[in-house]
Amino acid sequence: MIAGPRIQLVNGAYVDLSDLDVGLISVLDVAHALSHICRFTGHARKFYSVAEHCVVASYQSEPEAAYDALMHDCAEALLGDVSSPLKGLLPDYRRLEAEIERRLSEHFRFNYPFSPLVQEVDLRMLATEREQLLKPTREKWAVLAHVKPYPITLEGWPPERAKQEFIDRYLDLTFMCR
Repeated sequence: MIAGPRIQLVNGAYVDLSDLDVGLISVLDVAHALSHICRFTGHARKFYSVAEHCVVASYQSEPEAAYDALMHDCAEALLGDVSSPLKGLLPDYRRLEAEIERRLSEHFRFNYPFSPLVQEVDLRMLATEREQLLKPTREKWAVLAHVKPYPITLEGWPPERAKQEFIDRYLDLTFMCR
């Protein structure tokens, strides 16, 4: 009988979120989960996955930060995409997220904590996504006060494409560039 804070991955394995065995997690699990998780807790005007966000972020990054940008949200494959306002209310969640990110960074060999380059790309992606995917409002987001969106068009890939794009980018970055 399954008990405790365990979740089943798409590969069938169970992982304990409080004692994570990262050896059970593959990039295929990460790509699959992130391709099915919508940014902005589903409140975007079209489907836009965390996987697409990560892939596009990796292409917007400086080459030395591209892999870290691709992998920067991989903890969400286990925890879901919790909105920043909700994270602010859940200090235990932030600690768990940081620990899972640390463990995944060791397993997948990306840099954590994230560099200023990755943080900047993530903020510029947020500004781009807000502009293109959310209903326009007069309210300003303090975190985006001096952040310029990228001059790109976000497509809103279906999950199957987002998963494949994530896997392809991962393979490109891990076998050709690292």
